[in-house]
Amino acid sequence: MRKLWLHAIRRENFTPSTTTVICEKHFTPEDYEVSVHGNKVLKNVAVPSVFDFPAYLKKEPSYRRVLKRKHEESNSKATEQTLAIGEVVEEPENGIMLMMEIYWQLVRQT
Repeated sequence: MRKLWLHAIRRENFTPSTTTVICEKHFTPEDYEVSVHGNKVLKNVAVPSVFDFPAYLKKEPSYRRVLKRKHEESNSKATEQTLAIGEVVEEPENGIMLMMEIYWQLVRQT
């Protein structure tokens, strides 16, 4: 998690100490949860992501590009499978049963 934070902050020669803090403005509302006492606290998986970087530094960090690409590939495969299912089902009276059977086969594969 420390490496993710250091990568997100993008400060050259930055070595955080035990007293180093980051302003709450660098986190999104989704990065917080409410404690049992009603206080706003950072989630354990929160990484600072809101920065006013110059335009040349505003590229997504590489780990986010990788995750985004994997997500897009996953959605693409799901779309291809859905299209294949739609092509197989031609008879309206048996179509629903066939689609359910194919659906459960796909669920078992993942």
